[in-house]
Amino acid sequence: MSIKNYISKKILTIITIFFVVIMAASFSSRSVPVIPPVPVERGCPLTSAEFNSWFKSGSVTLNGIVKPFVSEDFPRKHDTSDCVSFKWSEQTFLWLTSPTQLFVRLDNQVSKGITERIFESPAFYDVSPPGADGKRSFIPHEPGKIRVFSMRDAQAGANKLPVMFEKKTGRLLEIEQTPVSPKGLPLILNKDGIQTEIAGITLDNSGKAVFKDNSGKVFQNPGPLVRKKSYPKSIVNKYVIGRKVIYLDAEGNNIEVEEGQAGGGDVLMSQNNSLVYYSISVNQNYVFFHSAERNEDAPLYANTFNRQSEMEKVAAYAAIFGKTILYPEVMPMEIKCSWVEAASLPDASTYIKMIATIPTYNKTSNQWIPNGQKTVELAMVGMHIVGNVDWFPDMLWATFEHIDNTPNATYFYYNTNNPPIRNANKSPIRNANKPPTRNANTPASSSLFEPVPQNTSGRWTFCADGSNGPFNVSRMHVEGNKIVANPGFNIGSSNIIRWKPWGSGSPLINTELKTLNNSVMNMLKDGDLRKNYIQIGTTWKVSGVPESVERGSTRLANSTMETYLQGTSNSITTGTTCFSCHTRGVFDDGSNDWKAYSHIYYSLKPLLPVLHLVK
Repeated sequence: MSIKNYISKKILTIITIFFVVIMAASFSSRSVPVIPPVPVERGCPLTSAEFNSWFKSGSVTLNGIVKPFVSEDFPRKHDTSDCVSFKWSEQTFLWLTSPTQLFVRLDNQVSKGITERIFESPAFYDVSPPGADGKRSFIPHEPGKIRVFSMRDAQAGANKLPVMFEKKTGRLLEIEQTPVSPKGLPLILNKDGIQTEIAGITLDNSGKAVFKDNSGKVFQNPGPLVRKKSYPKSIVNKYVIGRKVIYLDAEGNNIEVEEGQAGGGDVLMSQNNSLVYYSISVNQNYVFFHSAERNEDAPLYANTFNRQSEMEKVAAYAAIFGKTILYPEVMPMEIKCSWVEAASLPDASTYIKMIATIPTYNKTSNQWIPNGQKTVELAMVGMHIVGNVDWFPDMLWATFEHIDNTPNATYFYYNTNNPPIRNANKSPIRNANKPPTRNANTPASSSLFEPVPQNTSGRWTFCADGSNGPFNVSRMHVEGNKIVANPGFNIGSSNIIRWKPWGSGSPLINTELKTLNNSVMNMLKDGDLRKNYIQIGTTWKVSGVPESVERGSTRLANSTMETYLQGTSNSITTGTTCFSCHTRGVFDDGSNDWKAYSHIYYSLKPLLPVLHLVK
């Protein structure tokens, strides 16, 4: 190589690294280490031999059973390789959705053969919605039993309160229920700190809220009644008078929020007018550890949630009650799934389905009131997976979606010498009559970063064909057991977009997830329903360092679950992370440890009774 060529290559390398650093910095809203560039051919490929090893039979088969990832085998120090976490998520999803056996479930309305999958099997328990006392219960899975689903719970923050965003700053806020007087009028603190009824709200010329009492007198320097004290600066009270909705923070400031945010409990509806229903499940290691720990029997058995060696003690505890843990190699795990009515879909044949009972309603344009139940076939549109692995106290957080859910906003990935990988904006089924923007025969660009432009054309479950927005605007919310339209809206569907494709602004992370998804889709057999679901991303924290910097898909959101918490653009500076809401904050019973990451942990009633053993 000539000296001239050598110098040219060195200069090109320096320029390339400079642009990588600049791009990474422009996508980051926090002081995190910039991931150094890697060979762009690498991505996160999955070899045929490795993929075959995931299957119980030793090779990829149609609807084949995938083995669970052995939690103890997860490498403790892998912070230079995101692929380890992404592959853990992929194998875990394929295991959870592996078919086990076929049941024919008979009902007055439904008589169909349904394939039960591992996450529906007795290896998992459902978690009930909160009761009147705020407590939840474990519900065992029984073969062939029809499950009951409900509307979503409000996304909760560090104080376990519903969350939303301030419009001006993008700050995450939590909404505490505003107290009311015996007359049903909201209460506020006057300038003397005395609780007083609000009879009216107006806006002055500057848009600031003006509160009035029964006599029409204006309150001076009013303040909300914030009772949660863990993070008071993030808490607001919501005041509704007529069609006016006002939010006050702990200092009495009027907070403007993003358009269409109801303030918790937002309801999502598909383009074909199916409500979205949600299920929460946990595995046996979660259930039996919880019972031992909450009954104060944990010192006899297991002391920590995130050590595989302790799971043997959990198994011994369960055995006392005649319970056998079916997958002892899988540490405590929580999953949440989103569902729509299969009959509402143009083509339900590409979805994982189950039979379930859901509410029916008396419907008007601005309010739906429950009037009974019906048993229907539901189709899964999303799945969250939160799992423990050895020595990762903050757990791994992954999410998957059906390929037809929503379009992506514009994002970038590394250009490679290989053919461009599958464009997640396009599904072959959905766009059979529309040629993709790129295909395997399109030559790669010579630029370092390849853009994938926003494209809403096509048949989407949660977005109209060719929609220009506005996107992710909530139209209705849950009040008790009713569905109520937000002020200024009727009950109906919204246009939903995935603002942070792959949960990241990093071209490297985007490339790794695209190549991994591409590998899985190419190697799964045609006809396997799991081929129609993609990993949106996974996030975690540095091993063994609680509350450390986040890694991977640091702006992860599922478009069917964190629909309205993604911010308002593809900018990485807006929206939440999983750890924005799931923290080690002080909870109601004074706890301040890793178990607080699971918002359901302290609201659950133990499944097993107290042993009353001598300690």
